[in-house]
Amino acid sequence: MKIGLYLQNASNDKNKYEKAKEEYKKIAVQCKKAKLDILVCPEVTYSVYSDILAEMRPLDCFEDNAQRQKWFKTASDIEDEAGCPVVYGDLFYYGKDRCYYEFYCNPWATGDETKFKMYIKNTITEVSPLSNPDYAKLIDEIFEPIRYKGAKIGMTICYDNYAALFSRAYGINGMEILINCTGSHVDYYKWSNLQRARAIENRSYAFCTMNYYNKDKINKSNVFGYSPQGACLIPNRNDKKCNNRTARSVPGSLYVYEFDPGEKDTAWEPDERISQKATPNKYKTFFLKQELPYRTLCTFKKIDEGLYAINDGGQTVVIGIIEGEDIYKPEKTAEKLYSQKANSLTDPRFIIINRWHKLDRKTFECQVLNLIKVRAIENSCAVMLISPDINECIQATDTKQAQRLQSVDGRYWLDLKRCGGPNSLWRDKPEGMCKEWRTGYESLLSWICSK
Repeated sequence: MKIGLYLQNASNDKNKYEKAKEEYKKIAVQCKKAKLDILVCPEVTYSVYSDILAEMRPLDCFEDNAQRQKWFKTASDIEDEAGCPVVYGDLFYYGKDRCYYEFYCNPWATGDETKFKMYIKNTITEVSPLSNPDYAKLIDEIFEPIRYKGAKIGMTICYDNYAALFSRAYGINGMEILINCTGSHVDYYKWSNLQRARAIENRSYAFCTMNYYNKDKINKSNVFGYSPQGACLIPNRNDKKCNNRTARSVPGSLYVYEFDPGEKDTAWEPDERISQKATPNKYKTFFLKQELPYRTLCTFKKIDEGLYAINDGGQTVVIGIIEGEDIYKPEKTAEKLYSQKANSLTDPRFIIINRWHKLDRKTFECQVLNLIKVRAIENSCAVMLISPDINECIQATDTKQAQRLQSVDGRYWLDLKRCGGPNSLWRDKPEGMCKEWRTGYESLLSWICSK
């Protein structure tokens, strides 16, 4: 299969959107020449279709068959120009409220192949499916994978990749390829950690592209591609291999990934930041011993299976135990963090201990290190790994990076302020989050755990 990731250039100048639309025309020509199977566009795409889509309400296609047919016709025109199915992202305003959406369309679908599918962004937005009181009833429909050429495909938008359960729902349904359409200028290591983890935990290929707006931004815009075992895939650009991140961050480019979804993936690679230096916390409010963190559990109150709590100097600390390979399943960690018994406590702070009775160095360096980083990032908590030969402690930073903690006198000192867990994510935020949406997300967790 050949998937093309379009890194659109909408860089700052007075005619940037018109230039971006002209650029899209050239990319569509390249798509046909490359004989792509799927073209993937950014979270907000600029093309000759932008003005048409600006008049179309994305939520209507869920409620009215005539509107759905109208969407299918417009999407089919986009696909015709590219000569292949397209995953296309855009933004619609309901008054002042943003609604980010992406759609997939395949007007040439045969048999059980998917003709059209719409996905609405759940987080960092004003219009979210999570606000629907019947969200639990919609889960089967929302996360039914796209079917194309024998493969099952899931698609998410930008920040939804932070919350593991959106992509995991597709994974439970047999997803083999995950596509994420992102905005722009995201920190490279932050985003590569997340994309790689989504591939590993779902045993699927994972791809991501984004837009490029401002050359003065600290972070570049990049494309990402990972195999089911987490190996970095190498795309072609203008028929040349892009072997490094600089080559995969050229605005206005079409990056072509070629792979076989049905072929067994045997490629393993160490974590991209395996040499990341461990650092101590500036603010030290709670510690775990490096060799024997269970030394405190006997003084903790057991509140549920694998879940303990203690009041430490007026602060409630909750520790969840994740056994071995369960760290591969994000729902196992989420079950601890979203436990009603834990969250009924006053302002709980969360720590996850991932206990292995046997863990080899290759598995740790190539997969588990990445997973414990992402469990800390996505859940705003600390994650400690213990095994006979390997110990590691990760804490999420305020900017959602992964900090490797340095052991000081045999202790990992944590900053509990950065261990807020689900309460840190599900709260009213001006950038587009709502406390009430947590109910919908918890219904998604229940759905996954029931499978």
